[in-house]
Amino acid sequence: MIFGVVKKAMGIRPLRNGAPRGYEVNLSAAVAWVAREARLHQPDSDTLEANLKLDGRPFFGRNQVMVGVVPINVYHASSESSKSVYPIAIANCAENSDS
Repeated sequence: MIFGVVKKAMGIRPLRNGAPRGYEVNLSAAVAWVAREARLHQPDSDTLEANLKLDGRPFFGRNQVMVGVVPINVYHASSESSKSVYPIAIANCAENSDS
């Protein structure tokens, strides 16, 4: 039940036909999630800067590509840390110019 609520709130759905097999979330929901998390740790800031990052690597024997939102210039986390990435799409495919 809890996952169903999160799935609906974040807009989690399979990638569209023609895309590699994987899942995506709604970008505006992901950015709102990032902003809420940042406000918990840095409530006096009026702005939030974020990067969109793409990373591909083997994961448990499968090639995966992940796209994520990463807040920058926040006190509570490094933008270089994998713990700072809020994923918005994950696909089971190799990282190349086609995917």
